[in-house]
Amino acid sequence: AVLVFFDTEKELNNFKNKYGNNIDRLHVLTGNEPNSKLEFYVSEAGIARTVTLATRNMGRGVDFKSDDCTVESNGGVHVIQTFL
Repeated sequence: AVLVFFDTEKELNNFKNKYGNNIDRLHVLTGNEPNSKLEFYVSEAGIARTVTLATRNMGRGVDFKSDDCTVESNGGVHVIQTFL
């Protein structure tokens, strides 16, 4: 499971458009999703073979969890921040 945080939604969309077809389980979180979708994607973010692309604001105050033994045995959820 990988969480990739982008500074802007534009950067996120550029990445998604370029590489999204190569990722089987891809979710996008920008903060503009309805609550039900937001909760689903947050709960799915810790599942093996899932890549979640998110904007900067989704990295604050959101409790991403890993409930997957496969993910935990491989070091947990990996987080990539694409900005300083």
